Amino acid sequence: MGRFVDLYLEEPENPSEVFRLLSLLGYGMVAVSLPEKLAEKFKDYKKTGGEFGIDVVSRINLTPSSAGELLQKLGGLRKRFELIGVLCGSKQVLRAALRDGRADLVLLPPSKLNLFDDFEAELASNSNTILEICFSHFLGGSEKTVTKAFSMLYGVIGLVKRFGLPLVVSSGAKNVYGVKAPRDLSAFIRLFGLTVEEALATVSKNPKKIVERNRGKLDKSFVGVGVRVLCRKGGEDG
Repeated sequence: MGRFVDLYLEEPENPSEVFRLLSLLGYGMVAVSLPEKLAEKFKDYKKTGGEFGIDVVSRINLTPSSAGELLQKLGGLRKRFELIGVLCGSKQVLRAALRDGRADLVLLPPSKLNLFDDFEAELASNSNTILEICFSHFLGGSEKTVTKAFSMLYGVIGLVKRFGLPLVVSSGAKNVYGVKAPRDLSAFIRLFGLTVEEALATVSKNPKKIVERNRGKLDKSFVGVGVRVLCRKGGEDG
C-alpha cells in the first residue's frame, strides 16, 4: 500500500480508472466526498478502492451559511462519516468550526483566504480541526484572481509555520484528469514557503493522522482520549 494520502476526491467519475491511477502514483489512502443522500455509495467506492490497494475514507463537505447551521449539521453527521470538511465563507463559520472540534478540516475559497489570520491561527493551534488547501480550487480563475489568491496563500502559509500548524493539501479531483501526483501537490505548496519535509507531510503523515484518530473515535470501544472498553458485560469484547 502506498504511503501517500489524498483526503479530497469529489464523487469521482469512473472510480476504477481513478483508483488505478492513484495506486500507480503511490497513494494508499484517499477520501471520497459525497452528499449525505448518496452515502450508501461509499460501500461501492471502498470495494473498488480495495481492489487497487486503496483505503477509501468516507467524507462529507458542508457549506453552511452560518455558525448555527454548521453546529446543527455537525450534530447529526459526526458518527456517520469518517471525515467532515467545512467550506467556510465567513469568519463566523470558520471560527465556529475551529472551536467546535467535530469538524476535521476547514477549507477557504481562494478569494477568502484572508479570513485566516492571527486569531484563526491561534484557534487552530488549540484545535483538532486542520486547515486544508485544495489544489483544484485554484484552477480556472483569471490571472488577476489567481495572483491575488496566491498572495493570500503565501500569508496563510506564513501563519501555518509561525504557529506550528499541521496542514493538509488535497487535489479535489473529480476524474483521472484531476488526479495529481503527491509530489506535484507537495511541490505546489512548497512554493509558498514550506520545506521539502513539511510539504511532503501535507500529503502523507498529516492527513493519515486525522483518519487514524477519527477511526479510533468511531470504534465502539472508544470512551474518551486514552480510554477504551476492553470487555463488555457478559464477556463480550468491546
